[in-house]
Amino acid sequence: MQTITRWQVVVMVTCIEAYLQDVLSTAASLDPELMKNSEQRAQYADVIAATSLDALADKLRARWARNWLSDGGPTRWISRFSKMAVTGYSDDLASRQERYWGIRHVVVHAAGVTTPDFVKRHPGVVAAAGDRVRVSHRDLEKFFEAVWEFMEATENFFLARYPAMANS
Repeated sequence: MQTITRWQVVVMVTCIEAYLQDVLSTAASLDPELMKNSEQRAQYADVIAATSLDALADKLRARWARNWLSDGGPTRWISRFSKMAVTGYSDDLASRQERYWGIRHVVVHAAGVTTPDFVKRHPGVVAAAGDRVRVSHRDLEKFFEAVWEFMEATENFFLARYPAMANS
């Protein structure tokens, strides 16, 4: 059962990141101002391979969105979204989410065996480095509640700011 619950965290984190990449890419297609400081550049090979200018722009937006997400995790995202005027995040939301991003990391990169860095960043999850991380059904409930809060606030913002996203 532990294998299943650990991997449910991995799948959910992956889905959230893919979803956010799509949201950011779509928003950037509607509002080029989002990418004004991105310094995205197309390589010559990308320009030659592009079937159209729109396809090239889509590729640049997707790359920008991936880079936006890879620059930190939930703590950084919530900070950046808050600067964009997203509201509705509770004060402890980032720390609640970071725990599960950490779990995802040790499951994918260390077969669920915790590292000293994990123990330092997420005290109380395991007794010591080298312990296998455990995820209870209650932990999953807490994670899904945090995901819901994050997604609801984020999605409400983007749909209010860019109503055309509802149709894309």
